[in-house]
Amino acid sequence: FIAVKDLNALSKYVLAHHPQTKVDQSVSFKFSYGYHLELIMDKKQEKPFNEWFISPHTKPCKLSKVSMDAFGRGDSDSLPDPPSCLVSVYADNEQKAAKLLSYAVPLKGVVSLTEEIYITRFLETTDP
Repeated sequence: FIAVKDLNALSKYVLAHHPQTKVDQSVSFKFSYGYHLELIMDKKQEKPFNEWFISPHTKPCKLSKVSMDAFGRGDSDSLPDPPSCLVSVYADNEQKAAKLLSYAVPLKGVVSLTEEIYITRFLETTDP
């Protein structure tokens, strides 16, 4: 997950560094309190996600307003890479895993028309 203030700078970064990446959607928000956006990764899910594992690389999964504002500014304090939270998503057992993962991730610390974002992934099977 990546969050930045300047979407144009992010688009240029993605094209230059990760041209194979598919950008799915963007979500606008304002900070409601404090200066962090937090992804709540342990919400009880409405849909089953049998045999899927969703594992954030950091806990808590937070991005700061300061780092979001600093990316792409073009001055000496600008960040070279956008602030991000890495999340590993994989199916452990192809035979038992749900064919489609739709995992809700609520957003904390922000006001947005979007209350949750979803990790959506289709099961990629390996044929023998």
